[in-house]
Amino acid sequence: MTNQLQQGNNTLNPAPYQQMLPFDVGVRIEAEEAVRLMLELTERLDYNELHASYDRMPRQTEASPKQMFQLIILGFM
Repeated sequence: MTNQLQQGNNTLNPAPYQQMLPFDVGVRIEAEEAVRLMLELTERLDYNELHASYDRMPRQTEASPKQMFQLIILGFM
């Protein structure tokens, strides 16, 4: 006699449903946070040399070089 474990279907939703987090996760960034100052400062920078270093500009669904730069700066904060 062998023990066979039967695993049920753990997915409640049929395929092709993709679960995702809600847009509002309950985190508010206050107006005086350093992140907002960083965004204001990086919005004023000239990105012409950064854009010139790319062979092609990203598609609309991809992150732009400016957004990637802002993420790198945010990571160092």
